Amino acid sequence: MLAAAPVLACSGSGGGSGTGGTTLATGTAASGVTTSNTSVSSSTASGMGGGGADLPPDSCVAWHGPGWETTLDGECACAPGLFLCGDVCVDLRNDPAHCGTCTTSCAGGLACSTGVCGGVLPGNSQGPWRISGGDPETTCSWSNEAAPEHSILAAPGDPQYFVGFRRKTPEGPTDAYYNWSLPSGDWDPGLHLAPDAPDVNAASDPWTATHGGIGVDLLSYVGVPGFEVVAGGTTPASLGSGGAWTVQPRRIDRVAAMGDGPVMATDLGAPTLSVAYVSQEAQGKTIFVDRFAPCDTGDLGSDTCPYAWDTPVAVTSGSNLLGHPRIVHNPCSHRVMLLYVEIIKGLMPTFVGRVRVINAAGQVSGPKTIVSGPAVGLPECTGKGGQAPACGTNTGDCRIPGATDCWALVSHVDAATWRDPDSGQCLLYVALDTRDGPANRATVRTAVVDISDDEMTDMDILESFETTDLGTSNRDLSGTIVVDRSTGAAGVFYYRQEAGDPCDTTFRGKVRAGPGDPWQDVGPLSGHFPSMVVAPNGMADDVRGASFNRPGRLFVAWAQPVPTSDEACPTCQGARMSLAVMGMEVVP
Repeated sequence: MLAAAPVLACSGSGGGSGTGGTTLATGTAASGVTTSNTSVSSSTASGMGGGGADLPPDSCVAWHGPGWETTLDGECACAPGLFLCGDVCVDLRNDPAHCGTCTTSCAGGLACSTGVCGGVLPGNSQGPWRISGGDPETTCSWSNEAAPEHSILAAPGDPQYFVGFRRKTPEGPTDAYYNWSLPSGDWDPGLHLAPDAPDVNAASDPWTATHGGIGVDLLSYVGVPGFEVVAGGTTPASLGSGGAWTVQPRRIDRVAAMGDGPVMATDLGAPTLSVAYVSQEAQGKTIFVDRFAPCDTGDLGSDTCPYAWDTPVAVTSGSNLLGHPRIVHNPCSHRVMLLYVEIIKGLMPTFVGRVRVINAAGQVSGPKTIVSGPAVGLPECTGKGGQAPACGTNTGDCRIPGATDCWALVSHVDAATWRDPDSGQCLLYVALDTRDGPANRATVRTAVVDISDDEMTDMDILESFETTDLGTSNRDLSGTIVVDRSTGAAGVFYYRQEAGDPCDTTFRGKVRAGPGDPWQDVGPLSGHFPSMVVAPNGMADDVRGASFNRPGRLFVAWAQPVPTSDEACPTCQGARMSLAVMGMEVVP
């Protein structure tokens, strides 16, 4: 899935499927180097997925050139503050040939300042934009889920954002779609259906990621009826000519009983990709993590993009696990970090957000609890199996027929990382939805953790806060974290059901301009709209943020009800509603 750096002659050994030597650029084995069925690039010669022998500190520099370093796991990655663009490590803040993104070069001799040619940000910061395409006012869709990650650049100065979402209509199954922004800041007006893998006829739970070094946008989703994790992709050039799928779908899970997920993350300082997914088993759920070795091409074929490990790593399991974990790479150690939620049952149930770390050999450490909070159902959640929440007195009825699950008993976790290019400090941001039934409130709890050393005992929680102030009955949920990798600007975004009126929902955020700066409330960015967007009625309540290379700006996407005349759509407060995916840039 990811393109490897040019493969040079070198020696090394490693475990797992990465065992063996490396391959020359010509494809012939170097003298005295053992080869295997899996080619391993010199960027991970000491054991991609195997944690092989330690490398001399200067080996990566000798093989790849300036800007490379040897990690603790014996792999080659970009040094602090640098990003991998193809086969070189560059400083996106001040490199006129790679200004802000790998594909942006400054014309006319302009200097690059904080990732912007000439120090001037491009336009198109207005919003919100409608991402989902089609015509939500006249076409019923009620199961959208926006899941943006990073951005790509189709041409210098023309930022394009790539967003995946699911869409269900009365006439067809739930399926995975994608869309992208145009240079004008608008979004392509069409609906782009993700192609199905063999034996798949529907899809859900889309998740996106972008490998900036080679400019490939990736979309993973659960394919049904087999509940298989499928991934494919497209490129900036393809988006400019209509958005054809240039990386054909491939099944990437290796377990018998898929249950939830998947989520993907690329390491911006090394040519690696990690995927996490959940298996539903009789004894509960198991979260698996898979890692891909550097690929020889942008294809997903198993011969050109092999798994780094012989088998997926079973990170954690149990009957208390909730779905939809999150996965990030530590920009200091380049190790995988998995975030997930457990519900600790008892007299006072508690949501617990935990983190585990997986090294290149597939060894797992942890867990460490980062953030936690009560998990009591809200007063509206009554009746057998839980009922959809009703609006407050004299405000109408937002219940949807057929709803069975109580939204107050579902929690989301989201995470993002950042590395200070000047100090080398690495931070992990985590957001977790928690509920407090007796106080009739819900809040998004956020923590900032120092992960410069990702040993569990050395992870210090630097700060934490809640989005909803004590004493109010506002309800905040579906929090997402966004961090700008150039400036360290950060935001946590969420839905808020306003105090006293659950039918009045807004979309808000807390942002800050950089680490150490105060958090400030922003919004509402959108609203006011019916609370059906956060009710268990088949409509999604998810919101996603994306860190991207336009310094000082944060991109976020969310689901929002819109009026429709389609009789197949749900009714709230006497009006029929469809659901659209919206997006917006936010300047802290």
